[in-house]
Amino acid sequence: MRYLRLTCGSITTTPCVIYTQSLTCDRMYDEQGYTVARMFFDEGFSGMDLDRPGFVELKEYMKANQGQTLIVPTPSVLSRDLGFVKHFNMFAEMCDYTVIYADGTDMDNFKTDYVGALSEHIQELERGQ
Repeated sequence: MRYLRLTCGSITTTPCVIYTQSLTCDRMYDEQGYTVARMFFDEGFSGMDLDRPGFVELKEYMKANQGQTLIVPTPSVLSRDLGFVKHFNMFAEMCDYTVIYADGTDMDNFKTDYVGALSEHIQELERGQ
């Protein structure tokens, strides 16, 4: 399975962003020998919006179909909130899911770099960039 998300500000570059996210996941699928059983995505939703239709559908699917692997391009595709990403990983564990971040992020060591990049991104948004 995979989950992709296109942010509100990226709508003009939809094919490029989704294609790039998909390629990132495809590489991981090829390397690990996985096949894509199902794909979920949201278009035009902020990573802070936790009620995205595709994301809600993904969580419902995970509850009903336990014991699979979910590949996500980067943690920020799930949410821009580090605490929520960690919470999602706990939810995935309860559903007996393995969550793999195709960019190589290791959630056990997921602290300084992501928080620093996120802080910079928030500051850019606040400045209107």
